[in-house]
Amino acid sequence: MPTTPSSSGARSSSITAKDLSVQLDNSQSSVIYVDIPGCTDQQAADYLFEKPPLHVEHDAVRNLWAVRKATPEEVADAEA
Repeated sequence: MPTTPSSSGARSSSITAKDLSVQLDNSQSSVIYVDIPGCTDQQAADYLFEKPPLHVEHDAVRNLWAVRKATPEEVADAEA
């Protein structure tokens, strides 16, 4: 089932895609692990629709959100 932005999307989080992108750019890794308080799976998926688009998923081992730049294919799939 395609993911579409929700009315309570990533923008409701206090951490914006721009904030995460800056952290990612300043890291020496292609993936960063962050705590996004109150973030849901739907809000994480909504980061694909932000500028810049980010792939955010929960890492159960670290109990943090894994963040990386979204691929063009991921963005296209989310928009379809």
